[in-house]
Amino acid sequence: MIADIYKHLGIEGEIDAAFVKSVISHDQPWALNWEYPLLFDEEPTPAAVTEVGEILQMWSFIEAAYKKLTPEKKALVEAEANPFGRDVQFRGFDGNNESKHFSIARFLIDDLGRFDEFSGRDLNSHTPLLDAYQRMLTVSNSLNMGSLAAENIIELLNAAKHHSV
Repeated sequence: MIADIYKHLGIEGEIDAAFVKSVISHDQPWALNWEYPLLFDEEPTPAAVTEVGEILQMWSFIEAAYKKLTPEKKALVEAEANPFGRDVQFRGFDGNNESKHFSIARFLIDDLGRFDEFSGRDLNSHTPLLDAYQRMLTVSNSLNMGSLAAENIIELLNAAKHHSV
């Protein structure tokens, strides 16, 4: 309600009332600490927020490295990391079964303006991917994510496969 009054009266303050309204309506209270770290008591970042941030960061590196590959190296990734080697990009989270992670990713991207390379994408994968991303994160911890070669991308994408595949 206060955000609506601010908007109606054209009040501009230190705190963006529309952002606070979004934080409340999307149930993402951790975001206040991220956006205004000096104004609010520092609360620990929830584990799911940290995990989503790590997944988005990993995919940011993967996509950037993949874009730089030659057509021959992209063909190698496709062949060696089948089926994940085709159309290498972050697919999001399952909106039904991973809704917490989905909401956090959406908020980080749309409301906090982080990971803008994923902005405008439909982040609902329509299939659970969190377990795959967690396996990929384990592999990413042993790599220099800032300089991924085709072989590293293959290794990361193959980690997404479930052990029974």
